[in-house]
Amino acid sequence: MFIYNTLEISINTKSSGEMDFRKEEKSKSLFQKQLENGALKKIVFWVIAGCLLFCIPIFGFNFLNLHSNVNKHLNYLNRIFDDVYDSTAKYLETAENTGAFLRCITHHSDGREVEYSINKYNIASPIRINLILMDQNKRILYSSFEKEKMNLHRIEFNKIVADNVLKGETSIYNTVYYFSGDHSEYVFSKPLYQHQKLVGFVTAYLNGSDWRKLFSDYQYDNILTNLNGNIIYCSKNGFLPERNTNKFKGTFTQNIVTINGIRYLTSARFLTKEKVILYSFIYSSENSLYIITGIFTILFLGSIWLIMFLKLSQMMAAKNAESVGALVDEIRIIRHGDNHHIIAIDTGDEFEEIALQINKMIKS
Repeated sequence: MFIYNTLEISINTKSSGEMDFRKEEKSKSLFQKQLENGALKKIVFWVIAGCLLFCIPIFGFNFLNLHSNVNKHLNYLNRIFDDVYDSTAKYLETAENTGAFLRCITHHSDGREVEYSINKYNIASPIRINLILMDQNKRILYSSFEKEKMNLHRIEFNKIVADNVLKGETSIYNTVYYFSGDHSEYVFSKPLYQHQKLVGFVTAYLNGSDWRKLFSDYQYDNILTNLNGNIIYCSKNGFLPERNTNKFKGTFTQNIVTINGIRYLTSARFLTKEKVILYSFIYSSENSLYIITGIFTILFLGSIWLIMFLKLSQMMAAKNAESVGALVDEIRIIRHGDNHHIIAIDTGDEFEEIALQINKMIKS
């Protein structure tokens, strides 16, 4: 019996609530409904527009900032590499150093003069070099390398470089030497002439480990290659597709790549004079969680704004509808024959002014 009564009360309460809601809906005038619908459309529009105006600058700024960092990084790499390239080329082409090379090859001096010029250069240069001098028959007459590094592979490689120097179209020939280990060596080589006659070759090997110190001022990663894809320097071996290789081929378009589970924005630049390609790798965090959180936050705030503005618009519409209703009721009295009826409403808005003007019309 108790359960039955409880259910009956619940049903009656629910029915009563629904009836009250329906009565409230029916009690709303057409004018009030039109005001509320018009206000609701505008509020929804401006809430959505506000959310978009809030999201677009955030994501747009992040996008522009990331791509701006790519250009800054490439400019930095470009400037550093140009300095190293010009410094090494100047060392090989300076008349004083060229004279020391020639005197060593023609046996007019021992290697101490050349060794002094190398030490002097290495003290001031950001990247140290080692030097090999060969005669016209490609026999090595001087080397600043330690004995264990002058293996058969380097000796044969140096002969191939000498052949390519004579075939080259520029005064200095560049290539990359890689045998094993973590670093390759960028190579500068040029022929040496005396009285317009070839007497030998000078080849400079840039220390591969010094590049890391040189680029340590910047937080981003990079790869330097020649046109054949031979790596001059790579900040992380994980960027390479295969281990124990010294090749990398990328694209010049900016795109997002994932390497070992980490996202990077990559871009490249080709240096015409040096015939070198610079690759930039900038860490790009996975922003999906932050984006989703931001969107839900914006939607939550937008919903609060929507409810607040909707309530406000309903209050305003109800007040206007009440004023209109009072004015209509007064006009109906006049319409039913009471021509001397004075409209008396106290709404404190424009409808009160309308009532005043109607009273003046009736008196006249």
